[in-house]
Amino acid sequence: MSRWLALTKDPTTGGSTLDVLEGLAIPSPTLFVPVSTATVDGGETRQDRKDEVRGRRADTAPISFAAAPKMTFTVRAYPKIVRELVRACFGSSISSTGTSPEAISSSVGPLQSGNLPMFIMWLLREGQLDRMTGVVVSELAFKFPIDGEGTVDVTCEGLYHDSDDSTTPHDPNGEPAKAFPTASYSGYEDTFMLRDATAYRGPGEGTEIANLAGFNFTFNNGMIEDFKSRFRPNHNIEVVTISGVQHKLWYPARHKLGAQQATGTVELSDVDPTSEQKQSFTHAEKLVFDIAAGPLGTTPAAEEMMRIALFKHAPTGGGAEPLVREGDQTSAYEFSAYLDEGTNKDVEATFVGAAALT
Repeated sequence: MSRWLALTKDPTTGGSTLDVLEGLAIPSPTLFVPVSTATVDGGETRQDRKDEVRGRRADTAPISFAAAPKMTFTVRAYPKIVRELVRACFGSSISSTGTSPEAISSSVGPLQSGNLPMFIMWLLREGQLDRMTGVVVSELAFKFPIDGEGTVDVTCEGLYHDSDDSTTPHDPNGEPAKAFPTASYSGYEDTFMLRDATAYRGPGEGTEIANLAGFNFTFNNGMIEDFKSRFRPNHNIEVVTISGVQHKLWYPARHKLGAQQATGTVELSDVDPTSEQKQSFTHAEKLVFDIAAGPLGTTPAAEEMMRIALFKHAPTGGGAEPLVREGDQTSAYEFSAYLDEGTNKDVEATFVGAAALT
């Protein structure tokens, strides 16, 4: 089946723009992602002439103007891809401890300024090949239900996108595209799931949330999308002639970080007066979510792990579910993460694996 999504790291600092691609072949992907769905949005904007009066009732045709491409996909929470996505989405320098053959622990937090790590993505749908360069992960949304595997909804933003015939694709510089790599999905066996999770909240090591029944976490980089912040006049303009008519499409020159948001939901298998009080009084405290996958094969033996630490989180909504005659009475609490003044941290992800994050 000629359908897949694959990616590789963008070799250009700040991302491969259209101008850069005039002298660079788009690299082939090296990491295939077993997505359940994937969508490309070209993000085109057009200049219409609907306000013109030309003596006729019909509108005048619009013209192409600019494009800010995006891609979304959903994948199960396989450690192999989760590590790459969190690293790219958070983006700060990595702190690692441990030496092979021991398990290695790597921590990463949100980047405060500068360029996020970027990808190049290839999406093949039978006869159509979509490629996107200068791709940042603008949002990750984790969902860990009680009755299934964890999943991640991923939103990406790119600096350039092309859509081509998959049989004869060409790079923007006119040269034939790199050959398709052979798809490989090794390393996608175990997933992170709530069955193997523990959550703690409160000071110090925290107290286990014994009635945890679901955990959702979303991190959004708040990427700035204003034209004046992202586009550079007379640069990154693609010119195409269709049926003798010339068209232009203007692509962004850069990405810019905005105000981040870290939000989520803690679902409980019971009603919880203590959580209700914390919700009423907006009590802020530390929340830690630990989750395991499969064995690592390290010496000594260890499991692959992910920890999401929210150094100060506070409930922002939710509570006990409405009264019902049948079934259980449960509760769910929405939260946001905030800066902890004592540690000067807000969110941090830590992975335990056979190798360090890079």
